[in-house]
Amino acid sequence: MDTNNDTRYNMNTDTKKQVATLPYQPEFLNSITQVSIPPYILKVKRGAPLMLLRNINPRYGMCNGTRMLCRDLFKNMLNVEILTGSNARKRAFLPIIKLKTNASSRLPFVLSRKQFSVRLSFVITINKSQGHTISNF
Repeated sequence: MDTNNDTRYNMNTDTKKQVATLPYQPEFLNSITQVSIPPYILKVKRGAPLMLLRNINPRYGMCNGTRMLCRDLFKNMLNVEILTGSNARKRAFLPIIKLKTNASSRLPFVLSRKQFSVRLSFVITINKSQGHTISNF
């Protein structure tokens, strides 16, 4: 971790306890990337654009695909500003939650990670861009 506290590395904390009982190497488990689960190491800085991967609280605009801006970093929480939707410019706190793969992941096991449910969002995929107006430059 950087000494100036501008960067936060979030890694799965449960892996070290469970590796001894699994027939898979930790490197293999850490390399698995699914659409619904963030990468094993998530590097977040203040001001980084993020995209939410789960519906956390739809009433307050915290739905799958919501774009956010990281305003502050804490040990178990991110302070974010919502950038899209009717709740734009509002602040929210994102906790670390337990994420699991589902049956459609085609893995012979259920992968569980305890992380922030966000990805860096420098671009919008076609599915997430539906309904957005993109201006010509």
